[in-house]
Amino acid sequence: MKPIFRKLLIVAGIILLIPSLLGIAGYMYRDQVRDMMVAEINEHLATEISVDNISFSLLSSFPFAELRFSKVVVKEPAHFSSSGTVLSAEKVSLLMGIGSIFSRPYQLRKIIIENASLNLQVDAKGNPNYEVWKSTKEADEGGVAFDLQDLVFKNVDVLYYNVLKNQDISFLITDGNLSGNFRDQNYLLNSRGELTAASVKLDGTTYLSKKDCSIDLGISV
Repeated sequence: MKPIFRKLLIVAGIILLIPSLLGIAGYMYRDQVRDMMVAEINEHLATEISVDNISFSLLSSFPFAELRFSKVVVKEPAHFSSSGTVLSAEKVSLLMGIGSIFSRPYQLRKIIIENASLNLQVDAKGNPNYEVWKSTKEADEGGVAFDLQDLVFKNVDVLYYNVLKNQDISFLITDGNLSGNFRDQNYLLNSRGELTAASVKLDGTTYLSKKDCSIDLGISV
């Protein structure tokens, strides 16, 4: 066999072997990653959440490791004036640096929300219903590091209703994202997306009614 063919066979073998090794590693680490991430999330949640299924893979979102939550429902905080739902999503994926799965702390880098409804409200006393996350702490060795840099929305219906300021805003994000160094106190928040059926009504005046539009902007936070 000629050297060139031998080298091609070796390369092909390596390419075929990598997915198998990642699949095996994903199976070996799935319970450990799932239990650690769920415990960390529960520690920081300030409200009730329900999930139908949790799966873990090193292949589905390579080069990220993916922890996928199916049929997610996040309730409004107990102190809010109503008892509705903040988020209802078919799928929420937490993407982590694949190297951190083997060394820890797990590095949460990206969140993807798909086929969801997001209901954001502020009541007459100025209390928001979306304060569902307690302030984070620094991850210790063996924990989870919330190094979030990208938040992706796919087919997400958004409603924002502020009773105190008489603001009513709604739109469907067919494909969009927010990116930035969210852990920093001050950072540049980049937003991009395709919106459909966007409506904006402020203090009784309609500024936009069921229009399709695109956004691409950066805001210093």
